[in-house]
Amino acid sequence: MGRRRRQLPRYDGITIHGLSSEGFGVARHNDKVVFVEDAVPGDQGDVQVTKRKRRFDQAQFIRRDQTGTGRVTAQCKHQSVCGGCRWMIADYSLQLSEKQSIVENAFKRIGHLEHPPIEPILGAKKLFNYRNKIEFTFGARRWLTNEEVQSSVEFDRDALGFHPRGRFQNVVQIDECHLVEDSINILRNSLYNKAKQEGWTFFDPLEHTGLLRQLCIRVGHDAEGIPLLMVILVTSPPPEDFLHQIAQFLEGLQLDTAISLYHIESDKKNDSWTDLKAVHLLGPESFFIPLGKKRFQIKPQSFFQTNTEQAIALYDVVKKYAHLTGKEHVFDLYCGVGSIGLYLSDECAKITGIELIPEAIEDAAHNAQLNDVHHAEYHTGDVGEFINTNHLTKENKPDLIITDPPRSGMHQEVAEHLRDSSIERIVYVSCNPSTQARDLAILCERYDIEAVQPVDMFPQTPHIECVVALTLKK
Repeated sequence: MGRRRRQLPRYDGITIHGLSSEGFGVARHNDKVVFVEDAVPGDQGDVQVTKRKRRFDQAQFIRRDQTGTGRVTAQCKHQSVCGGCRWMIADYSLQLSEKQSIVENAFKRIGHLEHPPIEPILGAKKLFNYRNKIEFTFGARRWLTNEEVQSSVEFDRDALGFHPRGRFQNVVQIDECHLVEDSINILRNSLYNKAKQEGWTFFDPLEHTGLLRQLCIRVGHDAEGIPLLMVILVTSPPPEDFLHQIAQFLEGLQLDTAISLYHIESDKKNDSWTDLKAVHLLGPESFFIPLGKKRFQIKPQSFFQTNTEQAIALYDVVKKYAHLTGKEHVFDLYCGVGSIGLYLSDECAKITGIELIPEAIEDAAHNAQLNDVHHAEYHTGDVGEFINTNHLTKENKPDLIITDPPRSGMHQEVAEHLRDSSIERIVYVSCNPSTQARDLAILCERYDIEAVQPVDMFPQTPHIECVVALTLKK
């Protein structure tokens, strides 16, 4: 006889007192943390637990007796199921204050750090339509609403959109995304309609069948500064004449911007494609994004900050914290396509960039040449191995280290090498205050935190960037 599934409890009279870095409302019940979906501080009511863990529960409101003063109506009809804009239900001033709290709590509870008062977060001017890159998924298992599930009607299950929260086998059909410009929504919807008209199959991640897989669109300019959309279409091995049909279709779209088309063929069982070859099929091959006085050539697989305007604000903070005089040698760790180092290049004597991905290093070297920066050099390799060899000797020692690691933060050995480097100044840029606080706890054994500046790069979401300036203890 099978074990009976334990019924999950409901909690009555819950009050939301904050927002988590994952986007949930935060409450407590008998000293246990409860993370509540689609909630803002001040919301009160009864919740149904949907998942139980040893240290916390996840829940959703089944009755809301009072709404928080910062709650607003989401502009997007997909907000409650789409995995993107979890904070679109919160007024922007509330979003900023909660992001400030996320940084403060990470530094206090994870890093146990001593630091000066954290600067007020730099908010964004554009709250919508700000992304210069977006990725959509074609799926044969469209996410159904409760009403659709309960009906006896057979529905079309093809979708082009985003995964719902925590359900990567499903796709929410998106009609309009408010984080991108109108031309992207027009292109996406037109391509969806074309696919349905032609009978092209959508990928099924459980059966591993279907032609259309991913659609990535980037916003930038061509070599002459004319607005350009880079379209990256990922498919299973295509039938004959399919690519010609796609190119012809996109070429005929009436948009206010030119289109560059790349195709990537994938036979993978997952969504990853950035390690696969992109073949250019249509439009200008060169694609650029400007940042201040610099411009950067971007390839289909390149990582680049997705909010162009706020990237300038972020890099201006880095420049401010760098205290450059024009004589410094700067190490740019996890340099990617070289954007931070090259943004600062007019105010330092030498840049040394280090990045694990060879293609990114090729892009960085090309972008240095593109911007007439002749005092930059780039190395492919593991950051930890690079700084653990002879690169921190007296002959090679930099005056400043800038580190901008991925969300997972720096490896412990890298943080320890930096701690022991005796470099006078370090600027740490992070998109994850939790891992940043963990790494800072190691660095602060020999460094003092001089300044902390959060920057909101992603309105309507819980994501945040944070820049920290450190100086060697005297």
